[in-house]
Amino acid sequence: MAWQPTGAWHFTIDGDVRNRFERTFDDRCGSAAAPTKPVPVATGPDYDVKHFDPSAYVSKATAEIQKLAPGAKLTSIEFEHVGSDGRVDLTKVTQFHTFGFRVARPLDDACDYWVSTEASGVTTGKRDAWANDTACPPPPPAPKCTFAQIWKRALAKGASADRDATMFWTGAAWSVSQSGDPHFEDLLDDACR
Repeated sequence: MAWQPTGAWHFTIDGDVRNRFERTFDDRCGSAAAPTKPVPVATGPDYDVKHFDPSAYVSKATAEIQKLAPGAKLTSIEFEHVGSDGRVDLTKVTQFHTFGFRVARPLDDACDYWVSTEASGVTTGKRDAWANDTACPPPPPAPKCTFAQIWKRALAKGASADRDATMFWTGAAWSVSQSGDPHFEDLLDDACR
């Protein structure tokens, strides 16, 4: 526990790497005390970092974000270095390895939250504050396709199995792109299963 110059108390309780509680509370005492902004929390990896399957991890990412934003629903999945088997090598340098989530009503002035999976472990947090204080935009339906299914469709449209792809799911469609020569880029609908 530590007092911060902002007028708040910061609590951290560590168990092992998977059991950590971090919260910041304002300086009100008694029953009026309430948590303020959640602090991003990191845990060690519970997956194969060289062969990570984003589609298989959706339920774990959802469970992880519930600790920070109860009721949050999946809104996006963004990964670079997706191999033709639909798996990601998280040891490669990347910018995108994120599951996006949204709550129905703003929580701590935010609608959107995220779970990031890296070789070092899982990190959760919130995106920038939301201007509307009464409701957040509804999330899209859950994805129907897996990364492997989208890769198979991308290969049929000319993607190269020899190069990794960048893949984004943002609701009704998947974006698949490969840099290099030949360049491949396509938008594929979420019509599987």
